[in-house]
Amino acid sequence: MALLVLPQGIADSGSLLIEDGRITRIFESPVDQSIKADSIIDLNGLTLFPGFIDIHIHEIIGVDTMAASADDLSRVVEFLARNGVRAWLPTLFPYRINHWCTSPTVKEGSAFSCGSN
Repeated sequence: MALLVLPQGIADSGSLLIEDGRITRIFESPVDQSIKADSIIDLNGLTLFPGFIDIHIHEIIGVDTMAASADDLSRVVEFLARNGVRAWLPTLFPYRINHWCTSPTVKEGSAFSCGSN
């Protein structure tokens, strides 16, 4: 049984039923033994989150978010998705204003205005 973080609260002794790679049922209390499983993964003592949101990434898999190309950012997105991250925020640390204006994370659809700086 794992500690499950759920939208409605926390289940201290929760379990999941996974079918075809998808969560199909959440048990917030000890599981009825009549439910058969192909395999069981013991998560006793661990915490299970529904999907992680990383709000602070400067660099990952060798990609610096300040210097990343659109292709680099695509690689980052694919890597994060494969590893349970459902949303992320590329962190832009203080730089000269003209450096910010060349970053793909700022140029594409940002409310930030580069103006004539």
